[in-house]
Amino acid sequence: MTENYRAMSAPELLRQIEMAGRAPDLDLMRVCMDRRLDLSAGLLEMLAAPPGADWTQDDPRWYAAVHAGHLLIHFREAQAIPIFFRLLREPENRNLIEWFEQPLAAYGMALFPEAEALLNDTTAPEGVRYAMPTTLQEIAVQFPTERAQAQTILRNALPALDTRGKLIIPKPRPEKPNVVWSFTATSLALLNDISSRAQIEALYRDGWMDESVMGDLGEYTELLAKSETPSPYPFNLLETYQEINASAEREKEWEAKRQEILAQQEKIKQRSAPAAPSASSAASAVARNDAAAAQTIRRAAPKVGRNDPCPCGSGRKYKHCHGKA
Repeated sequence: MTENYRAMSAPELLRQIEMAGRAPDLDLMRVCMDRRLDLSAGLLEMLAAPPGADWTQDDPRWYAAVHAGHLLIHFREAQAIPIFFRLLREPENRNLIEWFEQPLAAYGMALFPEAEALLNDTTAPEGVRYAMPTTLQEIAVQFPTERAQAQTILRNALPALDTRGKLIIPKPRPEKPNVVWSFTATSLALLNDISSRAQIEALYRDGWMDESVMGDLGEYTELLAKSETPSPYPFNLLETYQEINASAEREKEWEAKRQEILAQQEKIKQRSAPAAPSASSAASAVARNDAAAAQTIRRAAPKVGRNDPCPCGSGRKYKHCHGKA
């Protein structure tokens, strides 16, 4: 199959990417990785293009911008940076940050102006804003020479202190707690940033910290005192798509098991129908079957402990990251 892709023209490869769906062929991605010169312009257009008005929910083209974005990050294509941040500011694209939160760190310091502007833009979607600290944290970990600048950007995103040590809260005054400041403080703690300690302690003291993000003041102090920083997660295109494909296969298995359980439930209902069970006994049977189905389906996915590191690579505990209730 690899040779078939190699024989394709740039427009043909772009069409393959556009229609690949969530989990494209790894051979397709391997070939595209070697075709920067003739694919970059088309990928930039694909990343920037709005979704079609006639696309159905299962249209494979919904993923075209994701694949284009990943390839452009692999190429370190600077022209893609303003496109990424324009898209991230649009509320209808809020899910894009889940794909690019850490891969964008591969750009290093070239990302600083846009990332800083978005982090401090109170009109931008909050979910995108509180992803920026993780991106900046990842840059600091991957590129030690850029760590100081990343930390400065994060510190400047927190309210400053006046001469009496009181927080200078910007106007219009935000609501408490402030999730963006909480994620920013968490990244600073993970980077062992002592310079921001007074600011963060004041945020805790005045009730601005969302303790579901990092924990209470004691947990912050404990995290700050740790000597190790999070491990870097450099972007690797093939590894990314190997995981995407593996995840898609796991979901297929999960769905197949779910359908099998539903079919078994239907058979049970049909067999019990002549007996005309009472409403209460039928409801109990359905409840038991639903519970069994839920247990079976849950076993299809690996369990992450509440105090384990979050699988997303943020460095936070699972309970304070993607495992938040």
